[in-house]
Amino acid sequence: MKLTQIALFSLTVAGLAQADPFIFTSQKDPPDVLIGFRQQGSSSELVANLGSIFTYTQAAPGSFFSVTNLSPAEVIRVFPSLDALQVDIFAAVVKTSVAPGDPIFRTLWLVNPRTDVNVQTSPLFRKGPTTQGPTANKIGNIGNGAFNYSAGEAPGPDNTATWVVLPSDYSSGYSVYLGPQGDFSGTFGADTELTLPTGFATGGVVARLDFYQLAPAVTGQSNQGTYLGYFEFGTDASLSFHAAGGLPPASAPQITGITSDNSANTVTFSTLSGGYSYTLLRAPGGNLQAPIAQWTPVGSPVVGTGNPASLTDTINDTAAFYRVQVSP
Repeated sequence: MKLTQIALFSLTVAGLAQADPFIFTSQKDPPDVLIGFRQQGSSSELVANLGSIFTYTQAAPGSFFSVTNLSPAEVIRVFPSLDALQVDIFAAVVKTSVAPGDPIFRTLWLVNPRTDVNVQTSPLFRKGPTTQGPTANKIGNIGNGAFNYSAGEAPGPDNTATWVVLPSDYSSGYSVYLGPQGDFSGTFGADTELTLPTGFATGGVVARLDFYQLAPAVTGQSNQGTYLGYFEFGTDASLSFHAAGGLPPASAPQITGITSDNSANTVTFSTLSGGYSYTLLRAPGGNLQAPIAQWTPVGSPVVGTGNPASLTDTINDTAAFYRVQVSP
């Protein structure tokens, strides 16, 4: 009987020990990348850990991949409307002693949101270590605040190893350290936060945030940050990273004609040479407002040659709607 009681007591203690699932430490080197969400009028904020900075700085040139540490369903559950949702992504070295080959003290990684989704932003600027130090500390405070709040809450869908939902009035919360202008409470001098437009979820156009590494500036060296690539936030709240290098993102192809013979629809469009791939997408059920992830790929992609190309959809429907998607 005593053995049974001891076993039950041990299980209870083990369960209580799982009270702080959100993983973050400001003393880790290399640091983790964080993403934060907030929205005017919302009672909640969301902070997620996107993994080691090396995932992004050491990505193969031109590669792209989905960022799986954050659930799109969780974002949409916390913020049912993506209209005016504010998004920021950041990391910093706040540890004074670093290992050989790791980023140096007070290096920052910050985003610059694009106003034109297909045009890279101007680089962010590096500053001296003393100037970058307060911003690094604010980033560490955001992660530590999320960790500390998580430690006092039971594990659940809003409190996991990779994300935590915070009250918007939490005294050590995300907005406290980011500040109302998205400039880390005035320590950085530029707004790094993206605000999604009204109708974003149904507009069919993604948002992109260029990602820059800002090692502390050294006299005699360029003060421009190093471009690492861009994060893409989808209309379905998905997140992906596209590493710099390789082929630059292509401009959207222009559809120049659609013909139909009652058994097939053929779409003709412009292309670029250099390895770009073009895919024909059909709107689901003729719904032009459906998120792009729900559009149906038709046939096999073609590689651009710089000349017009055509793709055919063998469907008996003259009322179908199409898009041509290019990658990378």
